[in-house]
Amino acid sequence: MLPRRFLGRVPDWIRPPWTRPSGPLWPPPAAAGRRHVLLHAGLHKTGTTALQVFLAEAAGRLLQQSILYPATGRPDVAPHGQHNIAWELAGDRRFLPRFGTVDELAAEIAGFSGNAVLSSEDFESVLATPERLAPLLRHPALRDHAFTIVLYVRDQVSYLEALFIELLQHGMVTPASTVCDQVLAEGVLRHRAWAFHFDYIALLHRLRDIEGVSVFVRAYDGRAGRSTVADFLGFAALRLHASREATARRVHARPDLAASLAAYCGDDGTSVFQQRAYLSPRRRALFAARFDPGNGQLARLAGFPATALGISRTMPPDGLVLEHLFTGPSLRDRA
Repeated sequence: MLPRRFLGRVPDWIRPPWTRPSGPLWPPPAAAGRRHVLLHAGLHKTGTTALQVFLAEAAGRLLQQSILYPATGRPDVAPHGQHNIAWELAGDRRFLPRFGTVDELAAEIAGFSGNAVLSSEDFESVLATPERLAPLLRHPALRDHAFTIVLYVRDQVSYLEALFIELLQHGMVTPASTVCDQVLAEGVLRHRAWAFHFDYIALLHRLRDIEGVSVFVRAYDGRAGRSTVADFLGFAALRLHASREATARRVHARPDLAASLAAYCGDDGTSVFQQRAYLSPRRRALFAARFDPGNGQLARLAGFPATALGISRTMPPDGLVLEHLFTGPSLRDRA
């Protein structure tokens, strides 16, 4: 059970589903009469880029609903989300003032008469350190705005499998087995200045300290074909039509090993790397023992099925063992 000090201030997402209002979840009714900012903060590998592309393309239609999707903070290298703002808050080396600062974003939002939506999965790196979010959440120009944070989470095994292969393209040289050990021990994967969270209950314990901010958690399951775009539109009661192409879009679908190893090794890899890599059954069991209890608790609190974060104990029969990458044993040895 969560400690009483956590349950003392009950945010909307923690109410059992049968007590929730039937209307839209955002903006929260508790903050009626104020302008609102909805901060979509990831997590990574949960359809974030597809959502950002949709929001950027729909920015004009959103304005007709008095909702701003700001231009500030959207860098040339990733122009659909407010990543530069997340990078500024995180002290990320990719931050460049010419793409917009927190002060400039606050001015753009404050100068708009309606609500605003922000999106960047790179906010994940600062979520566990509430004071690093303060320059945005407590900005003087936004003192009349109420903030809501929404997170999408997925089971920790599929998250790690997708994330590790992606990070090979960003200089990851730590063996997957060592990465697994870090995640199991700390509940966090750290790479460069980035932090990727796997212990969702622990993360929410930190978010509870952000006074006056509502927090919602949504379940992502790309394997079942769920669309973050469609779910987000329903959650935020955005009256927009998303085409089948937009809802099915996977802009950053999980890359295969050949693509990642080409970046890692500077060549095209070999034919064996045209496959997928997965955690072994033994490691999956360790992840289930570590994270299943918290996942079940989160599912009950947030009101989604426990199966949404279920960790499978088996790996596909035609896959490679992720932990064996760069460590010596045969890639085809699944023992």
